[in-house]
Amino acid sequence: MLFSMKKAFIPVALAATLGTSLPANADVLELALLIDGSGSIGATDFANQISAYTNILSASGFYNSFIDPSPYDEVYLSAWTFSDTASQIVGWTLLDSDSAASSFASILSGASYAGGSTNTQDAIEDAMAAFSLGMQDYKFVIDISTDGVPTSDNSPGDPDDNALAAANAARDAGATINAIGVGGVDQTFLEALVGINPADTPLGFYLEASNFGQDFEDTLVQKFGREITNVPEPASVAFLGLGVLGLGMMRRRQRK
Repeated sequence: MLFSMKKAFIPVALAATLGTSLPANADVLELALLIDGSGSIGATDFANQISAYTNILSASGFYNSFIDPSPYDEVYLSAWTFSDTASQIVGWTLLDSDSAASSFASILSGASYAGGSTNTQDAIEDAMAAFSLGMQDYKFVIDISTDGVPTSDNSPGDPDDNALAAANAARDAGATINAIGVGGVDQTFLEALVGINPADTPLGFYLEASNFGQDFEDTLVQKFGREITNVPEPASVAFLGLGVLGLGMMRRRQRK
């Protein structure tokens, strides 16, 4: 199911903006979450991965911790899962309140596990097609959570190379790519994916989590702090400190 609360923008044709970064003082952030649902993750860890996102987004205080102190006037969020192909689960949603973030989380919680291969190229290209490219004072960010390198693609050749080519094309169009590698993803691939090595702009970042349990959820909080607030401290740390009790109680209710 696809849900969208995005303002109706008419896409502007790309021209001189290609190959350039958007201004650092962008007024609007569009953040695309690309969530790995391939066979290597398994149904249980896929559910854990989705729960980490929904726990954070539905927690009371999300807006005050991340959106309110953000330098952006508006923050839009969307989400895809990807395996053999990418599928948009939640359309662009303006996060202007805890209620909006919770509604996003509620829809995302219905994401189903697909299994299959890891087509990172398709996920990146789908997100790029959904951005409001050409809009002035916008920042476009793709965030990928994955447990491994690509194993399938949309083009002839090596899946790794085609995924990295899609990432390079995204940066050429002004998008930043960030990632969370879970369980020991090849660092050479992650560095190339986010534009660290080889060096590219806009420069992204990657974080690592050892598993899809609490470590992933804590890492996700840090990621949101860097992407939305632009400063990991104090928002993400405060959210961790104040939200752990609430999230723990939520999990206990779910288990019951």
